Amino acid sequence: MAERGSEHPIARAILERAREVYGEIPGADNYDTIPGMGIIAQWNGLTIGVGNEKLVKGFEAVINSEIEGKVREIVDNGYTVVYVIVNNEVLGAIVLGDTLRSETPAVINELRRMGMVPVIVTGDRAEAARMVLGSWVLSMSMQD
Repeated sequence: MAERGSEHPIARAILERAREVYGEIPGADNYDTIPGMGIIAQWNGLTIGVGNEKLVKGFEAVINSEIEGKVREIVDNGYTVVYVIVNNEVLGAIVLGDTLRSETPAVINELRRMGMVPVIVTGDRAEAARMVLGSWVLSMSMQD
């Protein structure tokens, strides 16, 4: 519901999956996008945030130890986590991961055949890039 007004590709993917699981999703009473953090919405008297760890810190939200433990394990395996916060409490997390397009290995092999060295520059964490790319390309993380 909070993601409904967002144009961000991750927000659209989350909303699409939510519709598959839950059907039509109600719109928020109002919402604000916070670049680099996520989105905050008001709905039915609740304040709902959907976003990254920076948003959790900004909310000063409480994360229970079970969610925190699972999130650490997931992040260590290269996935990205989007937190769901309701009234300053993290109630859940959405796990996101990328996959290679089917034609990627052939394209990379052709680039190598041409004497080029494929490199990816990403804002994702190095673990996320390595999870998707494996040994196909060299990866460098631009994020701290």
